[in-house]
Amino acid sequence: MRTSHLILFFMLAPLLPMAQHLGYNQYELLSREQLKAAPGSLDNQYDDIKGTAFFSPQWLSAVAITARGVQYTGLKVRFDLYKNVFFANVHDTIYDLSAAGIVRFILYPLPADTSVSYVFQKGFSTGTIRPEQYIQVLVMGKLTFLKQPTLEVKEVNEDSFLAKVKKFVNQDYYYLVARDGQGEIVRLNKKTLEKEMADKWDAVTRYAKEKELSFNEEQGWIYIVKYYDSINKL
Repeated sequence: MRTSHLILFFMLAPLLPMAQHLGYNQYELLSREQLKAAPGSLDNQYDDIKGTAFFSPQWLSAVAITARGVQYTGLKVRFDLYKNVFFANVHDTIYDLSAAGIVRFILYPLPADTSVSYVFQKGFSTGTIRPEQYIQVLVMGKLTFLKQPTLEVKEVNEDSFLAKVKKFVNQDYYYLVARDGQGEIVRLNKKTLEKEMADKWDAVTRYAKEKELSFNEEQGWIYIVKYYDSINKL
């Protein structure tokens, strides 16, 4: 028994000096998920590429949820879109969350206003989406509306035709996924929505007209898909 206690002590020893400065959730995240510090600087790795690889240049307040349902709150995270990796900042030490078993992140750009949030989740498998990738969830319901923001590094001419520079070029892809997990990539237009919502289309078009929603924009789709899901619960 004493041997097992000694082993546990040496496993936790590196965290003990820091523990008194950590919140409960931060300490639990580091100890339970066995996180390792990320090597090097997050930003310096992309010094030779114009633009940003991150969803936000700022550290955002976040809640992280594991597959076991454990929630870690009070975190500060950044999401590397290019590598599809989340990082946490704990007392100025950066941790790579790739191996943390976290399936869902809820990001709050305005900590004082929790009504504004961005949700990224893994586990979807449709089109070019792989289960291990974090995908932005815009609406979750009978129809789930997903956004796959991607980045590519391309050589482009900017200042002159002779000089080329590397630059991050973004492209967003959208998916609609049914409850059975079947989904497809979609274009944001009225024709696509009419096909997917044929059973409630009259009600949907009335709602869109009343709210002056666009059938060709992301925000309009968010409201329309939420409405469609709500009337399908009746």
